[in-house]
Order: sequence, then C-alpha cells, then structure tokens
Amino acid sequence: MLTDFITNFDTWLSHLSVAYPIGVYLVFFTIVFVETSFFPVAPVLPGDGLLFLVGVMAASGSVSFWLAASALISGGVLGNFVAYGIGKWIAPKDGKPIRWLKKETYNKAQRFYDKHGVKALFYSRFIPLIRSVVPLVAGVALMDYKTFTKYSVVSVILWVLLIMTIAFFLGHIPWINHNFTIIILVFTVLSGFPIFILWLKVKLLQLKNKNGNL
Repeated sequence: MLTDFITNFDTWLSHLSVAYPIGVYLVFFTIVFVETSFFPVAPVLPGDGLLFLVGVMAASGSVSFWLAASALISGGVLGNFVAYGIGKWIAPKDGKPIRWLKKETYNKAQRFYDKHGVKALFYSRFIPLIRSVVPLVAGVALMDYKTFTKYSVVSVILWVLLIMTIAFFLGHIPWINHNFTIIILVFTVLSGFPIFILWLKVKLLQLKNKNGNL
C-alpha cells in the first residue's frame, strides 16, 4: 500500500489538484512543514521530490506556480521556526540541562554554531534529513533569533524557487512526465549524496585519530 502510494504520488497529487484546487496547496504546505519541524518523519516525506513534482505540475497548468511556491515557502519557514522553538525549549536553563538532554550535547551544539552557524543553517536547507535537524540544534544552541530568521527565510526561498523553476522548464519535456518515478528516485539518490560524503569524512577522521593514538 505504501509502495503504491509513493510510486503513484504524482498521480495522487494530480487528482487532488482537480478535486480540491485550493486544498492541494494546503497539502504542499503541510508536507514541507512536517518534514522541517518534525525530523523523525523526514525520511519518509518527499521534500525535494515534492518541489520538483509541483514545478512540473505548474508547467502543465495543474497548479499556480506562485501560489504553490508561497505555500511551500511558508511551510518551510514556519517549520524552521517551530523546530527552533522546540530546540530552545529543551535547551539547558540556568546551567541545568533537562534529563534527556546531555550537557555535553548542548556544549557541542553551542560550539558548532559559534563557528559554523550561518553557513550550516543556509546550506543544510539543500540537504535532506540534515535540514530537518539543523533548526532544532540552532534552538538548542540558542542561536541569535534575528540571524536565524534572516538566513532561514533566505535559504527556504532559494530552495523552493530553484528546484521549482528547474522543474517548471523541464516539465515541458514529455519524457519527464512519463518517467516521473525514475526522476524522483534519481533525485533522492543525488540528494542523499552529500550525507554519504559527510558520513565518509567522519569515518575517515575517526580512523585517522585512532591510528594517530597508536
């Protein structure tokens, strides 16, 4: 059932846009919002794939490009704010961390944002899964709210418009419309490539440190 839903996600959204021409924008908003604000479900939600699909739908006239973009941007920005708020809420208060948040974890997050805050926040938006965690960690690290807001909004706008615009122009190619499942799979693999590189770098660094201590 789930496999059929994923492989026919484009058909489902197309039918939805016809049956509920206004409600489909709420679906766009909700998917991006949940992917950004609640990272445990991020792996099963089609973030980049959704943006690409919506761009193709806009090319065919099924949805409005700018209404769809507005819904997606709103979902991404609001999701970031919610994740940041949750992170700030669970952050240590008066030097006393709550039971399920290690002080060491908090200190690492704080140091990470002191050094890489802005770049991490901006670039993470283009990396699946990572973009769902970074706003939360930003809240835990008590990143300056104005700085968080500025770079969060800019990164979400660029993310949405870049992918949607590319998809909009590619959407006029018949092969794209007839092989959308393949496109989504390729998109997923390419999107996950930065995560693999990051994992590989961490493993190599751990191996280097281990050998250095021998």
